[in-house]
Amino acid sequence: MSEVKEGEEPLSPSLSEDCLTALLQESRKQEVVYKRHAITALGNALAATKGDKFHQLYDIVKVILSKNELLTDKDSDSDEDSAGARRRREQLTQLKEAAYELLGKAWPANPDTQEKYQEKFFEHCSSSYPGSSRSTQLSILTAMTRVLERLAVLSSDQMEVDSSGREQAVASVTAHVAAVVDFTLSKF
Repeated sequence: MSEVKEGEEPLSPSLSEDCLTALLQESRKQEVVYKRHAITALGNALAATKGDKFHQLYDIVKVILSKNELLTDKDSDSDEDSAGARRRREQLTQLKEAAYELLGKAWPANPDTQEKYQEKFFEHCSSSYPGSSRSTQLSILTAMTRVLERLAVLSSDQMEVDSSGREQAVASVTAHVAAVVDFTLSKF
């Protein structure tokens, strides 16, 4: 789905849509490992097809991203409980990393969809970043970079439009990015 080799026909739009719908459905499953693989595949498919399913995928990942992998099951008593808790924390961390990767890869081209989610996305990233593990922080930074590269409000077409709403959006994005950079630099 993500790559058309020489001599091959690209997927039809209806087949691409069916694949995306199936991946969205699979991404809603409860089993953490399975869900992580489905989310990764969905990110790759959305990046390849340039589909705009951001509303549906955001509903899937917002629950995942609200969990704190550093606090999950830390109060276990036995070694067996702590091994299981450690495994669940690792799985949650990997799931969160896949969710951030999905958000970065699937960031929509549609300016209206971007406008709806850009504040939520950057606010979430800047507030979650300090309490995340290093590997999750890297995923957050990667997702933010991908989104910034495609953010319509920062495009040269938008730069010519003089609007207070645009200026406010740019100021908000800049403040959230600066908060992440400040936190990162304060740890060196």
